[in-house]
Amino acid sequence: MPPSSLVWAKGAGGTGNDYGRGIAALIDGSAIVTGSFRGIATFGAGEGNETFLSSVGMDDIFIARYNPDGTLAWAKSTGGGSGDGGKGISALSDGSAIVTGYFVGTVTFGNASEGNETVLSSAGVADIFIAKYNPDGTLAWAKRSGGGSPDVGYAISAIPDGSALLTGLFQGTATFGAGDGNETVLFTEAGDYNIFIAKYNPNGTLAWAKSAGGASGNDYGYGISALPDGSAIVTGSFADSATFGNASEGGNEKVLTSAGGGDIFIAKYNPNGTLAWVKSTGSVNRDEGLGISVLSDGSAIVTGYYQSNVTFGASEGNETVLTSAGMLDIFIAKYNPDGTLAWAKSAGGGNWDEGHGISTLPDGSALVTGYFRWSATFGNASEGNETVLITPGFEDIFIAKYNPDGTLAWAKRAGGVDYDSGYGISALSDGSAIVTGYFQNTAIFGAGEPNETDLISFGNSDIFIAKFNP
Repeated sequence: MPPSSLVWAKGAGGTGNDYGRGIAALIDGSAIVTGSFRGIATFGAGEGNETFLSSVGMDDIFIARYNPDGTLAWAKSTGGGSGDGGKGISALSDGSAIVTGYFVGTVTFGNASEGNETVLSSAGVADIFIAKYNPDGTLAWAKRSGGGSPDVGYAISAIPDGSALLTGLFQGTATFGAGDGNETVLFTEAGDYNIFIAKYNPNGTLAWAKSAGGASGNDYGYGISALPDGSAIVTGSFADSATFGNASEGGNEKVLTSAGGGDIFIAKYNPNGTLAWVKSTGSVNRDEGLGISVLSDGSAIVTGYYQSNVTFGASEGNETVLTSAGMLDIFIAKYNPDGTLAWAKSAGGGNWDEGHGISTLPDGSALVTGYFRWSATFGNASEGNETVLITPGFEDIFIAKYNPDGTLAWAKRAGGVDYDSGYGISALSDGSAIVTGYFQNTAIFGAGEPNETDLISFGNSDIFIAKFNP
């Protein structure tokens, strides 16, 4: 298959540190992005809808919509006097979007002149927010969850009825759905972080909230992808011993034990929040699942990073041992609907390489983004289409497509001589993909192609949004 080519690339930001974290494509080819910015950030520079956002304090949350041709439709921000950030976003078929992340102190979502302004106040250091925005960027509703310790929403996935499932981390005691009929208080067993998985109804009220983790070591929920029936598959990492599910609720309960500093988990939750199954893999070092995307048959493809030797699907028919080429390598693994392994692949080189975002297509293929340092090998010569990417500097963005059987279709790089990384990716039905992340100084997208674009940051790091053909 010929490699993808660049359609367009856009930058946004200012003189501070600005990051694109999550992205959701819509059926018409437009996309909604979230992340954080500091100071004054310009979106849609030189266009008709050019917008200047100003942070209230340190880092603020942004939500921006881009038209199919890459021009800005609108950009909104919210934040308080401390650090706030958008982490995950998911779109609905009507063009609305639901966002999650974290905020500190008192933050105003929406605008009184637009209606539905909502003021949220954190209970402690940082709280989780979940907010729905209408297609025109006005606020539909905003809710908070958390307690007196740091709590963060990392990923969110909407289902067709307008409800949404999210995951992240909490510490100590965290209240979800305060004042709702299903208000739920989650507790960590000790002082470390635990995972939460929560479902919110279309109007923002809580449906249910569950926790997973253990009494020692930190446990994180980083990625979630929902199926139309309301079930969801989650990935992240856990340390030491972690309990998933609760036998007293009538579901499965399983205790996982990590091999070392932190292991990857993949867990499926039923529509009512009970555990269907959970799997883990890892080495004596730290390994993490960072992104996940489900297919219509209930299978899921996961990405993240691993170190040393890691066994995927241990004792199963497709058991696969991956060996990293250096410090951290990228993994891409597909799991069947019952949690058994379909296949697992590795990519990377002698330095640090991570897969952050993943999006699947109806045919079972997957698009992945993240970063690599120095040089990284994607694919395998014995399978055909092996591709070696080399940075002109230190850290570059990669975008790679994998076929349904796990073989590489193509891999591309973008970036410059400094630090550049992909974080979020969202595929369109035609196989094209829209990606976001950050870049520093000058970054080249689509090098040598007809639409080659050089983006130049306003300051330290800027946001990028780029579209690639199938």
